[in-house]
Amino acid sequence: MLNTSCARVIWVGLFLALPNVSEAAYRVGGAQVRMVDDKPCFALAEQEQANEAPIEVRSLILYDKRSRPPKKIWSLRSSVNPPLQINPDQCLVYGLVPEGMIESGKAIPLEPGVIYSVYVSIRPKNPRSPTQGYARSFCLKGDSDKQLEIKEIRWDNTNKRWRYDVCEETPAALSGGVQLNMQKSAQ
Repeated sequence: MLNTSCARVIWVGLFLALPNVSEAAYRVGGAQVRMVDDKPCFALAEQEQANEAPIEVRSLILYDKRSRPPKKIWSLRSSVNPPLQINPDQCLVYGLVPEGMIESGKAIPLEPGVIYSVYVSIRPKNPRSPTQGYARSFCLKGDSDKQLEIKEIRWDNTNKRWRYDVCEETPAALSGGVQLNMQKSAQ
């Protein structure tokens, strides 16, 4: 028979060899992208809004997905502790820097038909919450009046794929000439 101290060492060794379940539970929720004053604005998807109130935003990163790996084109990060707090239905406007945040890279005009991806890192109110951030891919599309609109890229459960095709073929009338108004506006 094993003595008691030897048995304890074996149990401790087995315990340490097991994966840390608390670290394995990590989730990225859905973000929402909408237009506000002709600029993309980033928020939580409606189905996510009930889960967090208010949200503590650590950072926001916008990527251009034309290259591999995607290229970071604009970001915000918290300059205060605790981080910036917003209500779940509020959004962060592309190119505007809220108080308590620091901008990295100047916001450049976004191009129609290009796929972008946004990631918003949060500090969950509930320390046991697996949700650490929210993400969404999207593009800008224009109609015949040269008005830009957001097209969010969503998962197609039937075909088991992302619907990137919503971003294909920007009308010729828009190519090369349409840019977002990037002048700062008061909110």
